[in-house]
Amino acid sequence: MKSSDAPVDPDIRKSSFIFFSAVILILAADLRLCLLWLKPFHNDEGVNAHFLLELLRHGKYAYDPENYHGPFIYFFTVLLVKLFGFSDFVLRLSPVLFSVAQLTLLFCLKNRLKKPGVLTALVLMGFSPNIIYFSRTFIHEIYFTAATLALFVSIYYLCEKRNTRFLIPAALSMALLITIKETFVITLACLSAAGAVSWLARRRDAPPGRKSIKLPDAVDAAILAIYAGLGLCVFLLIYLLLYSSFFQNPSGPWAAGESLFHWRDRSRYDHVKGFLYYFKIILQFELPVLALTLFGLARAVQKRGFFLLFLSGWTVLTFLAYSLIPYKTPWLVLNILLPAILTAGAAVGDAAGIWITTKTGQRIFAVVLWILIAGGGIRSAEVNFLRYDDDALPMVYVQTHRSYRNFFPIWNVFRAKYGDETKTAIFSPSYWPLPWDLRDHKTVGYYAKLTPGLEDHPFLITEDTQHVETKKIYGVTHHKLEMPFALRPGFNLYLWIRKDMWEDTFGDENWRPISPQP
Repeated sequence: MKSSDAPVDPDIRKSSFIFFSAVILILAADLRLCLLWLKPFHNDEGVNAHFLLELLRHGKYAYDPENYHGPFIYFFTVLLVKLFGFSDFVLRLSPVLFSVAQLTLLFCLKNRLKKPGVLTALVLMGFSPNIIYFSRTFIHEIYFTAATLALFVSIYYLCEKRNTRFLIPAALSMALLITIKETFVITLACLSAAGAVSWLARRRDAPPGRKSIKLPDAVDAAILAIYAGLGLCVFLLIYLLLYSSFFQNPSGPWAAGESLFHWRDRSRYDHVKGFLYYFKIILQFELPVLALTLFGLARAVQKRGFFLLFLSGWTVLTFLAYSLIPYKTPWLVLNILLPAILTAGAAVGDAAGIWITTKTGQRIFAVVLWILIAGGGIRSAEVNFLRYDDDALPMVYVQTHRSYRNFFPIWNVFRAKYGDETKTAIFSPSYWPLPWDLRDHKTVGYYAKLTPGLEDHPFLITEDTQHVETKKIYGVTHHKLEMPFALRPGFNLYLWIRKDMWEDTFGDENWRPISPQP
C-alpha cells in the first residue's frame, strides 16, 4: 500500500474539521450579509416592518390571526433596532442572525452526524440558494426552521443523554416555534409521525429477548417532574407574553388558536399550486441536497438505524405534507430542505467508515466539499446579487422590482425643495412596501381607488389600469412621468407630478411628456 493510501481515522482530524467549519461559516455568513440592502423590500417585508414600526413608535402590537403570522419576529427585531437603529439592513440582519445560528446548531449533532456529516450539512445549508435568499428577507420562515432545528437538537439530547434538564431548551424551542408561525402544527405532526414510524420499524427488527424499558426510580421521577414543570413554565411564559403583547392584548393567546382554522381554510384557495411544485424547486436549485437525500433514504432502508430512519421519515413526511396542501409559496421549501439536509449529512457520516478510510479518500472528500462550496456560492451569488428580482426564478415570488427605486430620486428632489408641501396621494389598492419607505413622511395619503379633488397634491401615484381615468380628472394639473416603478411583475405604478412644480424645478426642456394612449 502506498503511503498516501495509508489507513486514517474516517472521522477527520480535529484541525481539518475546525478549518473547514470556519471557512464554511465565514463564507456562508458573508453571502447572507453582503449587500443586504440591495433587494427592495418585498410586500410581506413592508407589512412586517410596518407592525414593527407601530411597536416602536407607539408601543402597540396586537396579533391578528386572520392576516399575519406569530409575534416573535417583531419582539426579537425590536431589540436589534434599539441597538443599531431603524433601517433595511438592521431589519434583515435579524433573519441573517437566525440563519447563522441555524448553521451553528449542526455542531450539536456531531456525535451522530460525525465530522464528515456535519461538514456536508454545513455546506448544503450554508450555500443553498433558497436558504440564503430567504435568510436575506424579513419574513418568518428562517426563524421557523431555526427554531425547528433547535427543537430537534433538544429532543435528541433529551433522548440520547437521558438527561431531563434538556426539557427546558425543548420547551423554549417549542414556544418559539409556536410564536413564530402557525405551520408548527405540520412540523410537530411530521416529527411525531416520523418518531412513531421509526420506533415501529426498529421494534419489528429487534431480536427477541430485548430488554424492557426501565422505569425511573423515585428520585429520577422527582427530577423529571421538576424539569417538566420548569419547562412548562418557560413555555407558557413565552407563549403568553408574546401573544398577549406583554399583557396589552389579553385575547392574543386565544386568537392564536383561531388562526389554525383561518389558515386551514385559506390553504384551499390561496397561492394554489401543483403537487410537484417544491420538488421542481429542489431539482432546479438543490440538486446536491436531492442526490444525497436519496442516498440517505436508501441507506436508512438498508441499515434501519433509528436516527437515519427518523430523519428519512421526517423528510418524506414533510415533503408529502407541504406538497399535498394546495397553498404553496417558495419560502415554505425551507421546511423540506431542513430535514433533507440532515438526512444527507447523516448518510455521509454513516458511510464515512467505508470511503473516507485513507488519505486519498479524505482528499477526494475535501475536493468534493470545495466543489459544492464553489457551485453553491456561485449560484447563490447569481440569485441574490444579480437576479434577485427576476420572476423567472421560483424564489423570486411577487418580489418588488429594482425599478421600484426609480421613484425615490425624484421624490427626494421635490422633498428637499418643498419640504412638507410635497403631499402625495397613492390611488393604487396595492402599495406595499411604499408605506415602509415613506414612513417618515406625514403628508402621504392612501386611497382604495382614484379620488378626485386632490389637484393641490404635487404627487399622485397610480397603477397601469388607471391611466385614462387619471388623465380625465388630473390631466390639466398634472403630468405623468414615463418611468414606471414595479411593485411586482406585471404591476407597475406611475408618478404624476403637478405641472407648475415640475416646471419650477426642472424647466420645460427636461419635461418627459405623456405617451399617446390608444
